[in-house]
Amino acid sequence: MKRFCFAIAMLVALTVEVAAACPLKFPGSEVSRIGIYVENLSTGKIETSYNADMSFTPASVMKCITSATAQISLRPDFCFKTTVRPLGYIASGILHGDLLVTGSGDPTLGSRHFPDKEKFPAAVISYLRTIGVDSIQGDVIIDDTELPPIGISPFWLQEDIAWEYGAGLFGINYRDNSFPLTVRADGENETMSDQVEVVNRITRGKRGNVVAMRGYDSSVLTLYGTITSPSYTARYSMPSPSFTLYRHLLDALDGAGVAYGGAPSGATEKAAEPMVYRSPVRDEILRSLMVHSNNLFAEGMLRATVLEKPVNKRGIDDAVAAEIALWQQNGLCLDGCRWQDGCGLSPVQKLTPHCLGNVLS
Repeated sequence: MKRFCFAIAMLVALTVEVAAACPLKFPGSEVSRIGIYVENLSTGKIETSYNADMSFTPASVMKCITSATAQISLRPDFCFKTTVRPLGYIASGILHGDLLVTGSGDPTLGSRHFPDKEKFPAAVISYLRTIGVDSIQGDVIIDDTELPPIGISPFWLQEDIAWEYGAGLFGINYRDNSFPLTVRADGENETMSDQVEVVNRITRGKRGNVVAMRGYDSSVLTLYGTITSPSYTARYSMPSPSFTLYRHLLDALDGAGVAYGGAPSGATEKAAEPMVYRSPVRDEILRSLMVHSNNLFAEGMLRATVLEKPVNKRGIDDAVAAEIALWQQNGLCLDGCRWQDGCGLSPVQKLTPHCLGNVLS
């Protein structure tokens, strides 16, 4: 058995040495660039490297950097907090004021990736019953101003932001900031969205190739291209997750028989202690982030590292600058690297195998 294990170890070592000496061969390798960096974590010895200091476009490998940054920057018990605060005063079961919902950039709020988590609208109804409110004279107000209003990196491609994987991160995020939509090849839509106006230009063809376009902050989603079946279903990004949360909270109030006035009261005083709704903790989010390669979670965790700063210093550029400073303080050489987001969606982002290896070690 020992001889067998030794032989396997030698074979693996030989394979790595050959791979480092000669670029890996695979279909398309003749037009590809390959980088290899292998470090022995026990000894710190660099076992082999090939183009280790060459710049590569990392794509979702950038999530490794983001997760490592969050591991260093955030406490293990870190969680995002969404606050529900009744304003005005409560008398005879009536809240004479508004119900204020303030977010902190939680990307997991209502996410399908945490199905066992208590649903936020249900938690709000339970809270209102606890404080004795069965009617709201004012309105539900959604405050998403804890993060800057620009939710996406300026380096992302226009063709990406209409899809779920290109959803922006805001002060309030809800249901993965995306929605499913089914369209037909005859120009009709089988399902609708309260978020966007759908312009369906999809036709039937021998190959499937659907393109989705929606301008940033636009409510018009244009679909064109071809599909091979009568209908096509995909998930697209929400231009305003706050609006969807607002609608869902009103639906929850209706379902629970809680009347509401529908017009902001302007009240500012606190009517009761607020409800604080907590997300899963740091490593639970990071685990889901890495398993599902979740872009929204990656952007949320990177932005979490600057939540203690003033609001105007919590943008994506600020978070990336803080991330770069963190790793430079830890002695990391970033030559050949260009970091621009947390998820790797930017096509001009750069990372070297040497840098990635050092971050992971």
